Amino acid sequence: MRALERNIEEVSQAAQLHHDGAQTILAGSKSVGQDVEAVHEAISSIAGGLAAVQANAEHTLSVGGAVRSNAQELTVKCDQIIARLRAA
Repeated sequence: MRALERNIEEVSQAAQLHHDGAQTILAGSKSVGQDVEAVHEAISSIAGGLAAVQANAEHTLSVGGAVRSNAQELTVKCDQIIARLRAA
C-alpha cells in the first residue's frame, strides 16, 4: 500500500512540474507576443517617419527646382540689362 501511495505522490509531483513548466512556457509566449507587437508598432512608427522625410525631401527638391529656374531667369534678365547698358 505504501508503494502505491508513493507512486501516486510521485505522479502528482511530476504532473505539478509539467503544469508549472506549461505555465512558464505560456507566460513566455505571451511576453514574446507583446514584444512582437511592440516591435511592429516601432517599425510602423519608423516607416511613418521615413514617409514624412520622403515627402519633405520631395518638397525641398521641388522648391529647389523653382529657385533654380528663377535664378536662371534672373541671370538672363541681368545679362540683358548689362548688354543694353553696354550698348548705350
